[in-house]
Amino acid sequence: MSIKYPNIMTECNVDTNVVSYLMHGAVNHQSTCNDVAKTIRLKFRDRFAIGIIDDDKRGVAYLNECEAITSSKHLCVWKHHELHHYMITVGPAMGWFHLGLRGRTKH
Repeated sequence: MSIKYPNIMTECNVDTNVVSYLMHGAVNHQSTCNDVAKTIRLKFRDRFAIGIIDDDKRGVAYLNECEAITSSKHLCVWKHHELHHYMITVGPAMGWFHLGLRGRTKH
């Protein structure tokens, strides 16, 4: 039986597969970064939620409501100013991040 984590949202297939593997269960896959933010805002208004998105050049307006609380070369963790919402931005895109973990990036 797989555990389900509806309050953990990811925006791309690579993110979803990796996070599901790490969590040993199913996470809430969304199509875009903005869909992750919208789902967190509307469906988890008064509840704890985590969004994991690529650090896209376009940006996500929801991050304007958050503060970066820690970061590294590839990750940044954001906390909403008032709610129990966290966003994790992964950059460069998750695929390059994984390759970086294996020491194979050209970046």
